[in-house]
Amino acid sequence: MAEKDYIAMWFNARRRYGISDTIYWGWYYPETRTIDWKSWRHADADGLAGLAIEMRKLGYPSTPLPVCNETEVPDWKSIRAAKAEYPTEESEKIVHWRHKYTHPDGTLFRPEVTTLSKDESDQVKAHCKEIRVSYGNLIFAALSRVVARELVSGDQPFYWFFPVNVRGATGIQTESFNQVSGVNIRVTPATTANEWQDQMRQRMKAR
Repeated sequence: MAEKDYIAMWFNARRRYGISDTIYWGWYYPETRTIDWKSWRHADADGLAGLAIEMRKLGYPSTPLPVCNETEVPDWKSIRAAKAEYPTEESEKIVHWRHKYTHPDGTLFRPEVTTLSKDESDQVKAHCKEIRVSYGNLIFAALSRVVARELVSGDQPFYWFFPVNVRGATGIQTESFNQVSGVNIRVTPATTANEWQDQMRQRMKAR
């Protein structure tokens, strides 16, 4: 029986109702400080497969794609046991946006981008080493605080959905098929990088 990308089916159904599944990425040119924006549909490939496809065009093999620590999809009993062993604090999954914006159909928004110099990057790396967090968790925690400060009303907790590669557990062989699960990270406007990282580990252990 041919494999099916069930997540792609979901994206295709949403698109018929005007919900885009476009993934934007771009090549950054430091000499001119410009970005050549590109895109692909999430229904065609998840982020990991999509970037690998683009990198191969430049001669980078990007093979094989990384796999997760799980060797199979856990059954509901093991998930339930893991959640009991590693409990997490939960809140209602509603974001209290400060404003709601309307825009004409077809409006294209480009992500806002900034870059760090080598000296700035070295300072960030040194700070991460000092507080013992990964670079990614430091960046995501900082982004979360900015979003909370500028776009969210009040101090109520809200969630980020953090994607997790599940290749190796699904058994799916078609590389471009969407093979991503995820964890919901509960944050407040004051959540630190250390708290973000601790919660990430707890939720991963809870499977």
